Amino acid sequence: MTRCSLPDEVESNPTGAGDESAGKARKAVTKKTAAIGKKLTDINAQIVDTSVVEPSAETAVDQEQDLDPVLTGKRQERALIFHLLYAVEGFEYQESLEAIVDNFNRGFEQSISVDSDAFRIAYAVIQERDTLDKAIEPFLANWRFERLSVCTKLILRLAFWELLNTENPPAIVLNEAIELTKCFAESDAYRFVNGVLDSFVKRREAEQGVGSASDGITSQD
Repeated sequence: MTRCSLPDEVESNPTGAGDESAGKARKAVTKKTAAIGKKLTDINAQIVDTSVVEPSAETAVDQEQDLDPVLTGKRQERALIFHLLYAVEGFEYQESLEAIVDNFNRGFEQSISVDSDAFRIAYAVIQERDTLDKAIEPFLANWRFERLSVCTKLILRLAFWELLNTENPPAIVLNEAIELTKCFAESDAYRFVNGVLDSFVKRREAEQGVGSASDGITSQD
């Protein structure tokens, strides 16, 4: 699978400091955001081209359903959310999501509405990031949270938010998180992401006294 690329890391202080004028600071933000936004169209196309993982015989997902269009659309949405999270993280949360979206929309083939699910979810993940990080930490085994790469951290936040706040089947959430990790993070990070998410899902299901909905995850190879 062709790995997706990300722009170079943004500067640690992208909004400027000291006596830099507000106009120059805004210009710097626009330039850096544009460097990320310019990748969106190509990356979305790459993700659409990435084959959707076929469910195994054990998965609870009905094989008779026409899932490809649904998953492809959701995969595009998750990729867009990931890019929004990445951009805001790159600016160390000093630039608003609204400003990031505004820059994405101007000059690129994007039309992200502040009323869209992508914006709503990205905003929620950003606002709840501290709570999500605390939920993630117990499942990191021998890893410290600060050692996670930016991409791995953001993908875990998004997946945990989905698992905690939506009725999306855990099997789908895990598979899609793994595919995002394969696309954007280090080559073997998907194994780590799968382990963290699977551990969380199994513990929650054990506490709820239900069967494992994460059985049948097939995106490990």
